[in-house]
Amino acid sequence: MIAEMKRFDDQFGVATEFESAEYFADDTEVVAHEHVRLTRGDRTLDGEAVHIFEFQDGKVSKVAVFTGDPQRMASFFA
Repeated sequence: MIAEMKRFDDQFGVATEFESAEYFADDTEVVAHEHVRLTRGDRTLDGEAVHIFEFQDGKVSKVAVFTGDPQRMASFFA
């Protein structure tokens, strides 16, 4: 999961800070409810997100992200 988040930061030029609130997991996926702060240049976005990481053969095979305010997230990355 950490490597996937690092790849995201590198790809989009973002510094991401997470404060985990809750985790739910089994053998095939992790669901994480988190408080997130994204910094990109002089812009900062604080919010909450739910990340779902699916695993196959011990590696992340799929990532889904749900935010409380998708329009604000889209504006941040525009």
